[in-house]
Amino acid sequence: MFAYRHFENALALNDLKKAETIIINLINDNPKNIKYLVGYVDFIEKKFIDLDVVQMEKSLNFFTQVENKFLTYGFLTKGKLSEISELDQRIAKLKEIFYAKRKDVEKEIKNNAKKTNEEILTFLETELNKLDEAESEEQFDKILNEVKKAEKKLNLSTLEDSEKELYNSLIDQYANKIAIRTQEFENKSLTIYNIECLDNLKYLIETFKKGKKKLTKNYEMLEDLLINNMFCYDTNKFFQSTLEYYQYCYTYIFVRLADTEKYKMSKLALTTRKK
Repeated sequence: MFAYRHFENALALNDLKKAETIIINLINDNPKNIKYLVGYVDFIEKKFIDLDVVQMEKSLNFFTQVENKFLTYGFLTKGKLSEISELDQRIAKLKEIFYAKRKDVEKEIKNNAKKTNEEILTFLETELNKLDEAESEEQFDKILNEVKKAEKKLNLSTLEDSEKELYNSLIDQYANKIAIRTQEFENKSLTIYNIECLDNLKYLIETFKKGKKKLTKNYEMLEDLLINNMFCYDTNKFFQSTLEYYQYCYTYIFVRLADTEKYKMSKLALTTRKK
């Protein structure tokens, strides 16, 4: 009895947190007391409008559970059934508020998803054009990383038909653009690789010609030159012109070595780690 008075006082003082704790404990301790069920409805009516949809649904579900327990285990008189009917009418009004709010929330979620999708698709279109402007592979990869992050936020299930068509088109365009630009960067990288190799081969052959007598007699010195300027390069990455110059340098040095050094040079070409 005193606990229920504490509940009523807390409710009157708008101390809803305290009121909720008391009334739920009372109901759990004695689910057969309809007075507590009435008190719970008094409580949720007072705070219902300020709840979010999840809290609203939770409150309504709790009432349904408690009411079912009361109808199952309580002593049902005509008066109590009348009170239950009145409570159901009050709960029905709360459900109307809940359904209306849920509808508004669902509409807002849908509108937000549509807005987000539109923004992402616009972003993807803009970034597609930026791929052509990327001057380095690093810039190119940075753009693609931003695209991947944005794409993960796209809600595919809410896309309209026209948006799905645009998205599928963008996927094809990105795939094509990535293939083209990747090949361009690879060619650029190979060009730099070949030019570097040619410069080092030029240094090697000029150094060998100047110190031919010394280098043919001191293979260890020659070996260092060969490793750092010739054999560290992968011939599979060569352009035809680079390969021809490489072969010229190789032959020029090879034919001037003794048989033992020729063997060592051939083995060194195979065992040197490539760039």
